[in-house]
Amino acid sequence: MKKLFCFVASIAMSLSAVAPAATAADASSSARSVYCWKSKLSTSGDNLVCNWAETPTEACKGNPASDLSKASIAAEPTDTRRCENGQQLVRATKK
Repeated sequence: MKKLFCFVASIAMSLSAVAPAATAADASSSARSVYCWKSKLSTSGDNLVCNWAETPTEACKGNPASDLSKASIAAEPTDTRRCENGQQLVRATKK
């Protein structure tokens, strides 16, 4: 019985150590990219104006327009996928 308890406890501790690391990795990778509708993308001085969102799902909903500094992204936005409503999304990767 004592061995079973130790075994279960070690598995529980292993799982609790792995889960936060995976969540932190997902959060950091999604925070590096932003998405918006290609048809809404425009330039205003040193900014890209679009309905920027942190995830493709949120971008497909059509957020209000906001500015993104060109200096804050690694390269020009690139096509990524289409929403269910037919809108083509672009993705910009932050530096």
